[in-house]
Amino acid sequence: MFNKNPFMGKRKKQKDKEDTVKLVVRIEADLRDAFIETCQSMDTTASREVRRFIRKFLARSGSTDARGPAHDHDGSAGPPPDT
Repeated sequence: MFNKNPFMGKRKKQKDKEDTVKLVVRIEADLRDAFIETCQSMDTTASREVRRFIRKFLARSGSTDARGPAHDHDGSAGPPPDT
């Protein structure tokens, strides 16, 4: 008999919900629109580019743990001070 379940055979690769979270960022509308447009023209997504930025930022700042930012000399989060 025919199976009417529309999801049969259409499994999508999904990460465990605990692996991903949302990051809400407030920016000007025109800056967001330009960013989205540029991402589309480069065949990428805004989310992918933000994740790439965060990884590079953490690497540059000396973080050895991707789960949290590096801490500077006074214990506050952020990039190391300029010397």
